Amino acid sequence: EFYDRFQEMVDNKLNVVFPDWLYSPFGIATHLRGLTNLLMDLHINPEWVHKLLRFIVDGRKEWVLARAKFLDKKIDKTRLFNDEVDCPVISPANYRDIILPYELEIEQLHSGIIYFHSCGNLTKLMHEIRKIRSLEMLHIGPWTDMDKAKDVFGDDTVFDICLNPVDDVLKATKE
Repeated sequence: EFYDRFQEMVDNKLNVVFPDWLYSPFGIATHLRGLTNLLMDLHINPEWVHKLLRFIVDGRKEWVLARAKFLDKKIDKTRLFNDEVDCPVISPANYRDIILPYELEIEQLHSGIIYFHSCGNLTKLMHEIRKIRSLEMLHIGPWTDMDKAKDVFGDDTVFDICLNPVDDVLKATKE
């Protein structure tokens, strides 16, 4: 109803965008459980975390399919906003074994992930993130090793490079 009313209000003079689902499954799980509880769950009861992620991904699949049907459009490539994916908070093994498989399902559903965002340190996770073959752009925050990113991703992936707000802006010299 909300979408339809906006469509009427703009009288086809503007393109009204129906919201997209951008948060990653692990990000939503973090918002549902809280980071501390979810990290404990990863170690105490990883099977429960798999069930939670399965529930989230299945919900996303239903929503994405219903959105495409409602809009009468094909399912577009998507983006993953993944600030909760940060090493050393998440180990490379936990990312590989528990988080990545669900992101790969999302890649398949959307026929591609065009952007992967995490403000955290992705340096030790890059080889696993590289398994998202369709990835077009990777967020490189100030804590991720740029040289390592170049080595792992080569020229296949565009980098969205963010400055360190303290070191690169506040403490920067004029030079």
